[in-house]
Amino acid sequence: MENVFIFSSDVETIKTGYSDEGQKGHGIERVSTLVEERDLVERLRNIYPLGRCFIWGAQETEDNYLLWREMEAEDFILGVRGRSIISAARILMKQKAPGLAAGVWDSEAGAPFSLICFMDEPLTGEAAIEPSMSRYLDAGAGEFKKLAAEKRDCMLSDYASISNFVRLGLGFDFPFSLRHSE
Repeated sequence: MENVFIFSSDVETIKTGYSDEGQKGHGIERVSTLVEERDLVERLRNIYPLGRCFIWGAQETEDNYLLWREMEAEDFILGVRGRSIISAARILMKQKAPGLAAGVWDSEAGAPFSLICFMDEPLTGEAAIEPSMSRYLDAGAGEFKKLAAEKRDCMLSDYASISNFVRLGLGFDFPFSLRHSE
């Protein structure tokens, strides 16, 4: 069953590839030079046939590691800034890859962001978490967490899939002017 993980873009133990070069994805050729495992390079070429990969990573703290272990292909990850969802992506696969993390992100904040998830191209926008959405989402994101099963189940019962919730419930398929507003 699809699960939903939520991270705050405001914390220093989580990194995304949604800014600068990462928003367009990281080139597979560059990524392949940073990966020690050759079989990983082949798997990446298979899931990213257009040659651009989208990466999310967390530092290997005890709490982050426990949550990352629960993440599976087909789960969703939502990025939150303040009280708004700013990104949503489906996880394609995950890999612990300290070399890749060190090459992609500046590790000044401490340990590399080696708990990696490879995602489909993220949908980005700004969907305010309104009180009317409390059935699906909590107002405060925290740093990194798994959405409660009850809230995920509400998304599934009302929208039939997490993907539909992201596109329709958050309005990521609509022009910015028609999205939720405060």
